[in-house]
Amino acid sequence: MKILYIFGCFMLALCSNSIASEALNKLYGMPSSAVLLVDNKDKSIIARQIDRQMIPASTVKLITALAALKYWGSDYQFRTEFYLDPKNSVLIVKGFGDPFLVSEELDVIVEKIKQLNISVFNGIVADSSYFGQEVNIQEQGKSNNPYDAASAALAANFNSIEVNVKAGVVKSAEKQTPLTPMAKLLASKLSDGRHRINLGLAERSPDYFIEVLAAKLRNVGIVIQDEESTISFDEKNTQLLFHHKNTRTLDVIVTAMLEYSNNFIANQLFLMLGAEQLGAPANLQKSQQAMASFIAKQFAWQNYVIEDGSGLSRCNQLNANQLIDVLKLFRPYQSLLPQQNSSILAKSGTLKGVSTYAGYVFRNDEWQSFALLINQSVPYRFREQIAEDLLQY
Repeated sequence: MKILYIFGCFMLALCSNSIASEALNKLYGMPSSAVLLVDNKDKSIIARQIDRQMIPASTVKLITALAALKYWGSDYQFRTEFYLDPKNSVLIVKGFGDPFLVSEELDVIVEKIKQLNISVFNGIVADSSYFGQEVNIQEQGKSNNPYDAASAALAANFNSIEVNVKAGVVKSAEKQTPLTPMAKLLASKLSDGRHRINLGLAERSPDYFIEVLAAKLRNVGIVIQDEESTISFDEKNTQLLFHHKNTRTLDVIVTAMLEYSNNFIANQLFLMLGAEQLGAPANLQKSQQAMASFIAKQFAWQNYVIEDGSGLSRCNQLNANQLIDVLKLFRPYQSLLPQQNSSILAKSGTLKGVSTYAGYVFRNDEWQSFALLINQSVPYRFREQIAEDLLQY
């Protein structure tokens, strides 16, 4: 009886392993795929086409997050400066790329302005000169989807609006966000229903920021006579009112970026890294140079391409080995990654014909790193099935 019991358990284990390996078996038959699983001693457990360069999609955000966390630190708070032109009674807002100036953050700013006891501003001016006038990121801004929002030195709500449209009547879909003239204009041609769209042209960003801020100031009784935006201003003739530090620290912002795969946040971080290290105004070339320096220092890779911080560009090229290198350094921040379940922490990436996944699986009593790159069409949730298979391998 004991022998039969042991034999039965052995057969059950074989069957379980067969079921668990179904997705992996399919993966092995895919020519445009790569997978690598390593233990904490850098021993390869599964390795297939690990040096093949492939489109990584949003797993690029892991490198952007790592570079930002290494440069600024987890508790860093992004700043925005507020000035007064006392002669003309004009409020001036200077942006430095803070990616999380959402409506709730503007409420904090409005309270600070209210405490200054200035009851009337003749106007509000936005200084967005910290970013270059042309920040051309491939694939960005090609649709009105929120993930295509343009980067900017000063932006409200990820440069996007959320509205409800019914019988031609437009209302804000967020109680914390006032409906502004620009939002009405952009929503005027939308069909009935709830929509979230981006602002489109980058030059609309400071105008929309001013509209939202002005509406919120008026809501607390501060009079705004006029609104305008400009590229820069002469600091010699102005008075600094206060530096605003975002109430969210960088680790919180990175968590949101990874959880929702927010391209706007990723590209803001990417551009700011270039401007901070190579000087303003921010542009794509400086950021690519700063990222190349970071990679040379941390990894010494020979073959790779990183054109943006979000993974939107199809020109980006990485291999599974390189993603594992990133994950080794990302271990102190692994809790910032999205959870598939209690045993899988990973960042996904999706473009047309591209499905990627990279992170950690908890197996054999340790968190082990894995990278999955597929540059061909796959079934829905196929990468998640692969991660489950890795747990059981």
